[in-house]
Amino acid sequence: MIFVGLVKERLPYLLKVDNTSAIKKVINGDFSSKSKHYAVRLNVALDRYQENEFTIEHVPPSLQLADILTKPVTTVVMSNICDLVFEPRNTV
Repeated sequence: MIFVGLVKERLPYLLKVDNTSAIKKVINGDFSSKSKHYAVRLNVALDRYQENEFTIEHVPPSLQLADILTKPVTTVVMSNICDLVFEPRNTV
């Protein structure tokens, strides 16, 4: 959107992640010998994080909205996620 001039201000994206280990790797650049196979991707993410292109926020796994698309979920979890997605809005 920025490249066509529709967005005047570039704000950092907010990533909501339920994996605290992944958050630490991106924020601190905490690479181990076991993460060598994806170190290039982690370095790109670290660079973009340091350039303030995105921020990271931890969310509990029970509130991870992407789970309904990637994992089998129980009816309780599905109900909670649907409440988050289809939350009634206050309209005037």
